[in-house]
Amino acid sequence: RQLHSDNVEIMTDCCTRLQSHNRGLKNYIAIADAQAVQEAVDAGWIGSCNDKKLIAVLCSRTKTQLQKTIKAYFQLYDKDLRKVVKGETGGDYGRMMYYAMSSRDSYIADVIDQACGGFGCDESMLVDLFVMFGQERLYAGKKVWEDKHDKSLIDYLNKELGHSYRHLRG
Repeated sequence: RQLHSDNVEIMTDCCTRLQSHNRGLKNYIAIADAQAVQEAVDAGWIGSCNDKKLIAVLCSRTKTQLQKTIKAYFQLYDKDLRKVVKGETGGDYGRMMYYAMSSRDSYIADVIDQACGGFGCDESMLVDLFVMFGQERLYAGKKVWEDKHDKSLIDYLNKELGHSYRHLRG
């Protein structure tokens, strides 16, 4: 190492090879995680799963790693991993797992759906969302929501919030 540490070409070549190897390992880990999740889902009775295995796989990964696992799961099983896990776990635990696996932009769209789902609108949930994220992230979440629902988010929120919030609309 000492002999080649001053040679830029050799060091660049080594770094490039290590980065390529690292990318391959990340993809391999994502595939292994996707298979482990499927094993956890298949291990339980109908409507349940091996929660310990599921937690061990999904809760020990970063957002970036989870996104790779979601893609690998879709490629292997042609299913949305978030929906599978939410369906197998249910309740607050299922929602937490679903949101934990969301990209930041999808998370914003999902929280808007949660806040405005059902009868009425949970304004405090929307306020929390709008305070937690910056304008750039909110615009990205808005785009995800609009792509998902094929309508204007602003028009939808105006309708959901009703006359009580007329003064906030300018």
